[in-house]
Amino acid sequence: MQDACEFMYKKDYHDNWLSEMHETFCFWNLADWKNALENTGFRLDPLSNAYRNDWIVQNRLEGKVQLFRLNEAGTLVPVDFPVSHMLLLARK
Repeated sequence: MQDACEFMYKKDYHDNWLSEMHETFCFWNLADWKNALENTGFRLDPLSNAYRNDWIVQNRLEGKVQLFRLNEAGTLVPVDFPVSHMLLLARK
């Protein structure tokens, strides 16, 4: 999924492609960030959340890319677009 996110969330940035290559998308999910922060002495505030930016979905993804997974029968099944943003508030 990380490779798919890297493509989907960078594909439209032609003018600043080199700058975009310094960013990483979908590196960790919210639970991964929470564990890493708590392991270093932080507490993740309950206001923290992960969300999918509907504008990006509607204007950059729908009709341009689609994600699928194989089910047990070997049939491709569409998958929802992944989370694109997180708001993390950590306290120490």
